[in-house]
Amino acid sequence: GMALGPAFARLAMLTDLDITGNTMEKEGGSAVAEALASTTALTVLQFGYNQIGPEAGQRLAQSLPVLSSLTTLGLSESHLEDAVKEELRRVAPSECNVIFG
Repeated sequence: GMALGPAFARLAMLTDLDITGNTMEKEGGSAVAEALASTTALTVLQFGYNQIGPEAGQRLAQSLPVLSSLTTLGLSESHLEDAVKEELRRVAPSECNVIFG
């Protein structure tokens, strides 16, 4: 997760990203969430099964408003609290399908 963060920052035109099942946990999930703010062309983000927890979920929520092209956000088994899930739904682009399954 932490090693991937700077790489994403250089991939501004990235449209699909599947980083499912990497067990990034809080620190790695937070680094990726912060780096996503520079991937403004992203339409699909599969970020489930990484056990990122509520802190990284909050960082992801901070990045979502700039991801206006996002249509799918997969966060299954991310260990997020209900309040964080609601915040993610609230700040995601209106056309984005947020999946917690």
